[in-house]
Amino acid sequence: MRYLRLIFNLRYRWRLHGLLSLLLLTIFVSVATYQKTQIKPEQIYKRVQQNLLQQQNDLEKQSALIGDFFEKKSKPNFTDQQFEAISDNSAFSIFIYKNDSLVYWNDNSIPIPMEKRVNNTNDWLIELENGFYLIRSIQVENYLVQLLSLIKHEYPYQNTFLNNDFSDYYSVSGNLNFFPDPSQGDFTIHDMANIPLFSLSIEPNQPLSLNSLLLLFILLLLLQITFYAFVVSLHQLMARHIQSRTLQFAFIAFDLILIRFLQRFFEIPGILFDSSLFSATFYSSGMLFPNFGELILNVLTFLFIAISFYRIFINGFNIKSSAFQPLFHFLMGLLVVGLFLLYIQTIESLLYHSSIPFSFAELYKLN
Repeated sequence: MRYLRLIFNLRYRWRLHGLLSLLLLTIFVSVATYQKTQIKPEQIYKRVQQNLLQQQNDLEKQSALIGDFFEKKSKPNFTDQQFEAISDNSAFSIFIYKNDSLVYWNDNSIPIPMEKRVNNTNDWLIELENGFYLIRSIQVENYLVQLLSLIKHEYPYQNTFLNNDFSDYYSVSGNLNFFPDPSQGDFTIHDMANIPLFSLSIEPNQPLSLNSLLLLFILLLLLQITFYAFVVSLHQLMARHIQSRTLQFAFIAFDLILIRFLQRFFEIPGILFDSSLFSATFYSSGMLFPNFGELILNVLTFLFIAISFYRIFINGFNIKSSAFQPLFHFLMGLLVVGLFLLYIQTIESLLYHSSIPFSFAELYKLN
């Protein structure tokens, strides 16, 4: 009990908050440094190479199934249950031509020009208007079957719905540059026959994974809370030298807002300010809440200012003069109504001005 009293004693509280802030700062810097060192180009290239070989193998298996179907059927029926079982369970885009006429397809998002509708079993890579694909072609009499599997989207422009990202086969980010020329990039990717297929290079600033991003953001919030508590504790310790409650609150509010302004102006910490949480990709609502990260940090700052206001003005404060009681209650009512309207506006902006998936099943779309 003696140690607990010492901890919660005002003279020791600021030291406790200071030590906690220093400890969390050390943990944050250590984790951020570790996460940055985990981004190794060799491992990313190796992962892409392994994923490509798996993608090619799966495409070959699917091609063999469709080839067997055509060999057993003299007149293929694409409504046949056997063919529907093959096509419905396929993770690839299937296009079937009869005498140069398209008679079956299971994907209308891939434009294939006429000059690409040829049976070339030597080429694995094909470039279309919206990206690069692996392709397998099967010629059975007057039927040409083409199977395509996306490697990476390449749109003329990008927006919320169109992103130049890799397919689900590759667990890599869009900051990995793709080159159809095998000699142009830093690392060459080979096909199953060990023939150069394309090349890659990594941009200097690679984004953090979602798990790393959330871990660092949680550590930042804990660090922000303890540091704000440290600042407020110092002000409480010096409050006995300031008689005016208005000045006490003004100094606390000024310091908290100044800290938040400097943090935003110098973009501290840079590892998070360069991430998607602190960009307008998912959420933006004016100067006050320009992105999701700023929204959380600004709300946290307002929360500490509100707590300080309550401790200084409301807690244990009685208005002796009956003349000022109605005015005081009226001002407090206006404050509550204003904060409530701000709360409603923030919720509406999160719903209408953001692309954040409000579903736990789609949480990883934040990355």
